[in-house]
Amino acid sequence: MSGGFQGESSDTITPRLQRAELYVAQGRNEEALAEIDRGLADQPGEPRLLQMRGWLLLQLGCHREATELLRGLLGARPDMHHARAVLAEALRLQKDIAGAEEAILACLDEEPGVAEYHLNYAAVLADSSGRGRAGRRARKLALERIGTALELGHDDPDALRWAAQLVWQLGDPRRAKELAETGLAIAPEHPRLHVLHADLTAALTEPTSRYDTVSRPAALVREMSRVLAADPQHRGARRALFTELWSQRMLLIDAPLSLLAVLAVTAGASFGAAGTPATLLTGAGIALMIAVFRLVGYAIVAARADRGFRRQLGGASGLDLLRRVLSGFAWCAAVAGMIALPLVRDAVIVRWLIVALGAAALAGLAASLIWQAGFPGRARTVGGYDEDGDSLHRLREHRSTLTTRIALRILASLLFLFLGLFALAGRQDAIPVIWVCIGALLMPPVIGLLIVRRTETATRRGLPAGVDAPQGYRPPRAPGFIWASLTGAGAIAALVLGAAALPVLPNEHDADGVYVLEYPEPSGERDRCGGRPASRLACQLDRIRERIESTRLPPTPSVPSIPEVPDIPDFSELGDLGGHDIPGNRTGADADTGTDAGE
Repeated sequence: MSGGFQGESSDTITPRLQRAELYVAQGRNEEALAEIDRGLADQPGEPRLLQMRGWLLLQLGCHREATELLRGLLGARPDMHHARAVLAEALRLQKDIAGAEEAILACLDEEPGVAEYHLNYAAVLADSSGRGRAGRRARKLALERIGTALELGHDDPDALRWAAQLVWQLGDPRRAKELAETGLAIAPEHPRLHVLHADLTAALTEPTSRYDTVSRPAALVREMSRVLAADPQHRGARRALFTELWSQRMLLIDAPLSLLAVLAVTAGASFGAAGTPATLLTGAGIALMIAVFRLVGYAIVAARADRGFRRQLGGASGLDLLRRVLSGFAWCAAVAGMIALPLVRDAVIVRWLIVALGAAALAGLAASLIWQAGFPGRARTVGGYDEDGDSLHRLREHRSTLTTRIALRILASLLFLFLGLFALAGRQDAIPVIWVCIGALLMPPVIGLLIVRRTETATRRGLPAGVDAPQGYRPPRAPGFIWASLTGAGAIAALVLGAAALPVLPNEHDADGVYVLEYPEPSGERDRCGGRPASRLACQLDRIRERIESTRLPPTPSVPSIPEVPDIPDFSELGDLGGHDIPGNRTGADADTGTDAGE
């Protein structure tokens, strides 16, 4: 911390210290160091200036140089306990926990009533806390020290800010935000408290749902814009605002590529034998939902930012104008595809619509590549990036974001490949557009990652001599480069193969004529045929054959043969039986008169 410097007052030293502290509050540590160096040129060896210089070197990441300077100062002035506390901080940042604890305990033995010393010791304990019983004990002791410091410095905004940072580090962001708000109530114009409060507000913003990716970025942009409005030279706020808005604009430029991929899958799967209007409407509806989500999300986040800052970020060069034209064409083509696909039925028009989707994907890719290529220049001119530890840390965070984006887009590409299988039964000439969209989705984040790695390497090499990388920083490694290169090679292959196979020339689908897409009957029987004329004719012939087979008469059952009846003998050859009739037998006369033969 820069306050509480010891030594005799001097009319020439005090103004320099005040100007240096003002620069520090604005995040301009390099200018503060230059101010102190000018004071040391006038008064070499002045203890207060040396102490301030050691603290500034610590903020700039020059841990070893700061340690050497402070050790030399304490050798000449062992009574400067505040310089010893700064030395403890330098040792802590170099992972020398034992040395840092020894130095800060010496300060507490001499001056136990200084809140800053208790916070410094709490920071040492927080760094030494981990898992297990020892870690829990160190965390408990750190919280006790923070409580003691708050009792001693309850009205000191710097003490409240440091206490809030430590409480957040120990896992209680709500309590940390309360401490930051208390500090702002005491010092409403404290820039570093404003930045900390903005970070805490964004971290505590709860998403409205598991799919909400807007609330936290919007809160961060709103809070950082407030800090920047109060202090336009504040580098921390400018860098945070630039990083967030850059990512949001990148997603907006790349959004049409996903829409075009969805429309290409829809066109390929719908205009086939199994195509129905429901397939077209479902694909167009999904594309519309993605478009609305992205446009509304960007509008919500960007509306919280300063309009002038957004204009600076967008740029006004010739390449920026070309990027806007290409991106606008991709968006317009996607919207036109959503409207046209459910309405168009002519095979030739469908082919040209597929070609337009592929051309729009290539235009969207070009716009996204232009945007990624402008990152190094805008990071310096708009974001305020420089050769310092904070810039290096933010570049590393941006690199991590792009790596995550590549992984997510690989999963999305696999999904599009799977859905593209449904186009094999319909318009196969829509498959090249899917390949183009996959390559266009993967290429921009890969190129952006390579550009950020190069910028990060240049920033690390440009650090002043003796400046160490920020705590927790991990430089780019070879496996990440290899993985990104392989992904980029796959994206280039997909782009080349897809662009070469776009159906610009007439193909066999032009003979399909007019597509007929109908809903199936409610009974579930698939009696109606759709798709291309040849497919419809074959389907109709199959249906006719099925009907004929179902209505054919059953075969005639076989009747068993009746055996022959034997001949009845002829009794007429027996002659007259002596006038006696056979009983029961009557002659013709008797039959006529109805009398008995015995009468």
